[in-house]
Amino acid sequence: MDAFEVEGSSSHALGNAASDDGAPPLLQENPGILEVGADDYEWFCCDVEPIMEMPSSWLTDELKEKYKELLKFYTIIERPADAVLRSREKLIKMLADPKSPSLHSRSEIDVIAEDIRNDPTLTDNLELTEPNLASLVRTYPQVAKEVIVSKIIRNPTLAELLCIALADMDIEVQTVETIYGVAVRCSEMGRAIPSDLLGIWISRNIAACESMLDDPYRASRLVRMFCGLIIGLLTCANPVTKELFARSTELKAFSVKFSGFKEAGNMFQKLSTMMGHKFS
Repeated sequence: MDAFEVEGSSSHALGNAASDDGAPPLLQENPGILEVGADDYEWFCCDVEPIMEMPSSWLTDELKEKYKELLKFYTIIERPADAVLRSREKLIKMLADPKSPSLHSRSEIDVIAEDIRNDPTLTDNLELTEPNLASLVRTYPQVAKEVIVSKIIRNPTLAELLCIALADMDIEVQTVETIYGVAVRCSEMGRAIPSDLLGIWISRNIAACESMLDDPYRASRLVRMFCGLIIGLLTCANPVTKELFARSTELKAFSVKFSGFKEAGNMFQKLSTMMGHKFS
């Protein structure tokens, strides 16, 4: 038998099967993909976040996004029927003790926030006070955002009080993240943002920045956070322009006063472009 001959076929047949670039043909059919048994899902039922163990130099933005999608997919697979109720129980514990060590998994926090978004009734009858809301914002801003949005949907009166409390909180990164998230979610849903939220927040930020002119470092930090929030609201999928347009004169004066900061100049340009209102 010829060295290239296979039982049941000839070298001539193999020659015809070869690709044009001379690469050898496949001699074995595609075996297909085996089905995953129910027991194999246990591989995904863990709180380990392997991406966090990688050196930061290995991680690209694309890899991080793909990992988040993959983790979200495997979290949804085979979720128990009472998983949503468990999220409510965990939410109650978070409000009681936001720094509980058992709730530090980012994937678990993502699931709780997603459950609240899909079912706003999870926050019904929760004991929400200014102190525990403030703790939730500082520790889990992603969850705090969904809790406030759920109240805007289910209990607008309470939502107004929560938004006033949120706007009065210390000016920190977590507070900015929560306010931005609430405003964007309301815009996406076509719901009005509680009137006092951005109004009080803008006034407090402007006053805080002006009071720190003698401290360039702290002033720089506050100005950049504030301008970043306004720019973000103007450039999101459904720009939050109505509330900002009402404060455009105030924002203009702020931009001029802090024009030494690049972010203030960018905010001025965004306001002018997005609102079609050229300031002189």
